[in-house]
Amino acid sequence: MDIKEIARLFSEGHFDLTAPFLTETVTWHIYEEKQALTGKKAVLDFAAQIAEYFQSVTTAFETSGCIAEGNTVAVYGKARFLRNKKLINSVNSCDVYEFDAAGNIVNIHSYCNSSRPA
Repeated sequence: MDIKEIARLFSEGHFDLTAPFLTETVTWHIYEEKQALTGKKAVLDFAAQIAEYFQSVTTAFETSGCIAEGNTVAVYGKARFLRNKKLINSVNSCDVYEFDAAGNIVNIHSYCNSSRPA
């Protein structure tokens, strides 16, 4: 799997497929939540919470683009979350991944803006 595919899969919530590509010291910066998770266990624990949420809603991911330069990949797009066919959240996002020379993720920078209908 190349680094663009790893990044795209992580951004789309396929954490089980991408877990082997996280370094033990990976840091995930989630700017909208004003938090940084450090270490593979912390990242996977948080990812498990997200995966649980994904199972409680219908998700529609639209990847608009994926740009790679050297060991850095940016994935940007939109996700819509529905429950009972009603939109509960829409998120525009850009995730920037930094990989080591072996093709493993060392840093993730997640930029999102959510739009929750009233």
